[in-house]
Amino acid sequence: DLYKGLSASVGLRYDYEYSKNTYEAYKQTTAGNETMTSSFNSKLHFNQFTPKFTLQNTFSKNNLLYASIARGYKAGGFNTQMFSDILQEKIKWQMASGIPYEEPDLMSYEPEYSWNYELGGHFSCMDGAVRGDFAVFYIDVRDQQLTIFPEGQSTGRMMTNAGRTRSVGAEAALQFAPWRSLEINTAYGYTDARFVRYDNGIEDFKDNRIPYAPQHTLSAQAAWTLPTGVKWLGDVVLQAGVRCAGRIWWNEENSLSQPFYALAEATLRFEQKHYSVDIWGRNLADAGYNVFYFKSIGNEFVQRGRPRTFGITLNINL
Repeated sequence: DLYKGLSASVGLRYDYEYSKNTYEAYKQTTAGNETMTSSFNSKLHFNQFTPKFTLQNTFSKNNLLYASIARGYKAGGFNTQMFSDILQEKIKWQMASGIPYEEPDLMSYEPEYSWNYELGGHFSCMDGAVRGDFAVFYIDVRDQQLTIFPEGQSTGRMMTNAGRTRSVGAEAALQFAPWRSLEINTAYGYTDARFVRYDNGIEDFKDNRIPYAPQHTLSAQAAWTLPTGVKWLGDVVLQAGVRCAGRIWWNEENSLSQPFYALAEATLRFEQKHYSVDIWGRNLADAGYNVFYFKSIGNEFVQRGRPRTFGITLNINL
């Protein structure tokens, strides 16, 4: 502690990762023998120190404010799904020119680095009946790793590095328990994630939104517990809520996106010491939405979200 509830902490982490990839291709000859046509043998080494600094002011047992700065890091790796396409190019090049084929940069991707700045707090009042958390953040990312789907007839997906991105946003969660039998939970998050510098050689995506990052996330749920007084039956718990997300952009051009959508759900649970039975329904309003989009071999594909679904889940505690 520095002074009357004010404390500071410093952390330091070291990451080291070694990756090796050996890829060999063979072809069957007319004589029935296997002949190696080509091979890759590559090694990657990654290491990084990641410090973290936190300053916290505790006002009471359950009320505090904090500020933190942390270094983020993700190691690079190999684009193994692209090896087949790269191999075909290598064979064509060697047959046509007789010159050794230089393995292109897309065989692997570089590490990602970031600085994360966060200011937040936790509070509790009304004897713990109301509890909450909140935070605002700013994330500065260099060489951000992105999933892309190559143009043309190439299959699979690969990782690449964008020049620089930034994300700014806020999160808040509130738990409210007016009675012992009733609990209400809500949470909301907002994120504005954009490219600061990213040019793939064809188009400049500066200021465009980063794909797959929801702009808004929202959830709200209420749970009401009713004791039955029957030992073998236990309690009956009624749960109802909604989960929302959107808008979500699917590509760097920001030409395709999933608008904001909401999924209503409800559960009837019979909960006893040794077992529980859930009778549940998801997406009760049968909202139509997409959860993933990609482009491969010149074709566009989209994964639809689950429609209205009902089920029963049994849990046994041994």
